[in-house]
Amino acid sequence: MIPARRRGEAGLSLVEVMTALLVIGLATSMVVIAFPQRAALVEESANAFAAQLVAAADTAIAGGQPVGVFLDAEGYRFARRTGPEWMTIREDRTLRPRDWPEGVEAELLRAGGPAGAGRMSDLSQQQMPALPQIRFDPTGAANAAAIELMAEGATRMVRISEDGGVAVIDEAAGDG
Repeated sequence: MIPARRRGEAGLSLVEVMTALLVIGLATSMVVIAFPQRAALVEESANAFAAQLVAAADTAIAGGQPVGVFLDAEGYRFARRTGPEWMTIREDRTLRPRDWPEGVEAELLRAGGPAGAGRMSDLSQQQMPALPQIRFDPTGAANAAAIELMAEGATRMVRISEDGGVAVIDEAAGDG
């Protein structure tokens, strides 16, 4: 039998302390488990986007035609220059139009092309620029650009250099 508390006794029983520690531990583990998933989503999105940019550069070289990348708040699309117009590439599985994954936001921080840099959240599919923000030439060259992908604190930067090179940089790790 557990003795009743006497008047004037203060404090918590061992069972109460252990229960409180268990609840705190469970809450902490949920936060720790959820955060790496967001970071993994941003990293996976950045790596997939970078791979598609490399494929676009290769397509421009192999096809002898410039390939452009149009970006907006919802996603991105690749286009081939046909005469004076840019035509969206739909026949290639790798370069088909794509939406950013749910929860991932993208911002064009720097672009050397005529469309310039800006917040993609200000653009919609109906307001796509006439010229691509990123352009790969048949010579292998590209206009330098940086696109930041973010999701609740996790950030990755995709950089395109003037020589057409594409790299994913973890800003937090200082890879840049």
